[in-house]
Amino acid sequence: MIDLFLTQQISQKVFGKSWNNNCANKQNKPPMTIGPDAFNDFFSSVADVLVGNGQYSTQDIPFRITYLPDEEFKFGDVGFNEVRDNNDLQLTLQDGIIQGQEETTISNKTFYSYVGVPYAKPPINDLRFREPQPPEKWTGILDATVEGPFCAGVNISAMVKMEFKPQGEEDCLYLNVYTPRDPKESNPRNLLPVLVFYYGGAFLGGGPVKDRYGADFFMENDLIVVLPHFRISIFGYLSTEDLECPGNWAVKDQLAVLKWVQTNIKRFGGDPGRVTIAGQSAGAVSVNSLFMSPKAKGLFHRAVIMSGSSLCFWAYQTDSRKIAFDLGIALGIETNDTKYLMQELRKVDSNAIMEAQLPVMLVNFMSALTNGLPFTPVVEPDHDGAVLTNYTFSLLEKGKFNKVPVMTGADAVLNTRNNNEREEDTPTPIIEAPPTSIIVQEIDRNSGRDKGRIKRKVKETINRFTGIMSPNGMEDIKLQLSRMRNQVATTNSNV
Repeated sequence: MIDLFLTQQISQKVFGKSWNNNCANKQNKPPMTIGPDAFNDFFSSVADVLVGNGQYSTQDIPFRITYLPDEEFKFGDVGFNEVRDNNDLQLTLQDGIIQGQEETTISNKTFYSYVGVPYAKPPINDLRFREPQPPEKWTGILDATVEGPFCAGVNISAMVKMEFKPQGEEDCLYLNVYTPRDPKESNPRNLLPVLVFYYGGAFLGGGPVKDRYGADFFMENDLIVVLPHFRISIFGYLSTEDLECPGNWAVKDQLAVLKWVQTNIKRFGGDPGRVTIAGQSAGAVSVNSLFMSPKAKGLFHRAVIMSGSSLCFWAYQTDSRKIAFDLGIALGIETNDTKYLMQELRKVDSNAIMEAQLPVMLVNFMSALTNGLPFTPVVEPDHDGAVLTNYTFSLLEKGKFNKVPVMTGADAVLNTRNNNEREEDTPTPIIEAPPTSIIVQEIDRNSGRDKGRIKRKVKETINRFTGIMSPNGMEDIKLQLSRMRNQVATTNSNV
């Protein structure tokens, strides 16, 4: 099996080979361009380390990456474009006037859409890797008939085919609002419930794609739908585990969306007192994170968690500081100082960061079973802007979460019939991961220095792979229900 310490050797080998080959001029920003040669270097380095440690033969390493640097993902531009001559579809929000449009469902019911509406300033330059700031007010009429760009990340459709390519833009904090009623005719005494949906995509990519998350169905059922873009991948989750870059930028964007809804949704005919948040996969983790955050108290009133949870072992990153410095090395920023690292990362061209994150992501995927996926929420140091300062299982045990009705479930059970066959192809069975990676690594690193830290790490590992993190049987389930029976309820709830 793959031991976690191998990832360190792989990192050293990759960073000593691929990055140096692609970072000839470290005085200039961005010092690196990644292409097929760099990816070949990466995988040959992985193979060298695995085979050299006797873990695999060369025939056992089947993965292949196709990198397509010339393919470009382009979405609509957001801006003050030519506005249709239809004043009836203009709305005045807190920050300015927007122009929407009429659309029809498959059954020919009319609904109204306002897309590409800014809810925060563009998180670029000095605002990169910082909390979202309120948007600038605008003059004139903002064309809200053009979709906003995807946030900078990875093309998920290509990744499924083992093709890794960047997509999207940094300037992406926009949202879409769909309402079944003409906002100009809304009745303050009969406001509609609101659904805010956070998309999935392994924290790496995705967006509120109309074809996938279109609001047509809900328009038939008198519900206002809000579909936001939010930062993802390295831009949404980079953390140095200190106050220089505490992380959780994506979760803070999602929180900013809820604040925007409280301020503006009445203008669309929505009820700010009946807001349901929902998400699928990584989006479900987002919902769960907001469910656990005191910062979100009062901003939503129901939650739907689909096929994901912040209790999953992959849903939070426990070694984000390493990933931050890996990114720095990939970009030619060689330092041990987090303040200097963040200063330099805010200067680098966003396209260079998008390209550099791909190999950094692949290197750190090797430890996903033990450290979580590379770009995920983190436990922040305590500070005024923190949204998550403890692990979900600890907060649940203490009853520290937002007390609202929740529906949760998954459809992954459809794949269980394939599990026995697929288990044979899994290089690192989950049952073998904890004792050979997390605990041993921590004991080796801290032997004779910090017994308390080792004790905490052992407890963390137990929580990660047993109990509420991964129920193994009815006894685990009964134990957790007994702890939370009067605090958490799964209900059928009207949104």
